[in-house]
Amino acid sequence: MTMRRLIMIIVLTVMPVLMVFLGCAQEQPPTAPLEPADVTMTSCLPSFLGAESICLIPLFRISNPNDFMIGLDLEYGLKVEGRLVGKSQVPRVYVPSSGTTEVKDAIVIPFMGWFAGEAMGGKTPAEAMMVVAPLWKGLGGKRPAAVPEALWDTLEISKPGIVADAYIIVSTGTSQEVFTLSTQWQESE
Repeated sequence: MTMRRLIMIIVLTVMPVLMVFLGCAQEQPPTAPLEPADVTMTSCLPSFLGAESICLIPLFRISNPNDFMIGLDLEYGLKVEGRLVGKSQVPRVYVPSSGTTEVKDAIVIPFMGWFAGEAMGGKTPAEAMMVVAPLWKGLGGKRPAAVPEALWDTLEISKPGIVADAYIIVSTGTSQEVFTLSTQWQESE
């Protein structure tokens, strides 16, 4: 009985110590060069279409070509027909080795902010209106109060192209690299 008790005490004392040392083994750093992740904007549909603002939801598909897990930070500017309408930063995403994940974000575009940006960029108010109003209508927005109804009715509707110009920071446990990319999406008519 005492021998059995002694073995039990030894096992109960040694096992937790072994589990701590085995459980804290550090992951070996990758030896292969870090390949950039493939980031593609697969859609950019509106979640809200109003007269004063539009909210677009860009959906990004991120694929990891590396044979080890990566962390990815995504910072991008969203352009509609070449005009910057918003910027955002997506929180860090972890992508498993040779895996793929999707990330959604939201960009709110205020009509008057976009109009003012064009006017401050050197356009007259009439020129700024003729830039912003057709794109606003093409995105599906309702007629803003600042746009005369007669003008709004004459604007043709065409779905504008949307581009995300981005910086991505790809991180492993031991290193990180910055890559740039441009990905575009256009809703079919």
